[in-house]
Amino acid sequence: MKTRAELKQEIKQLFKGRWKSAILLCIVVSLLSIFSVASNSSDQVQSWRGKIR
Repeated sequence: MKTRAELKQEIKQLFKGRWKSAILLCIVVSLLSIFSVASNSSDQVQSWRGKIR
């Protein structure tokens, strides 16, 4: 089994020169999550408005 230090070094090597791709992927996933939550919230608000009237 690899030690923590060995795993950390291996991960650093995997990301070396690929930080731009990793950050871009995180941004895309974050935006998709935000849009999903906003969409669900919008649907709930409209549902509540229908019940109030």
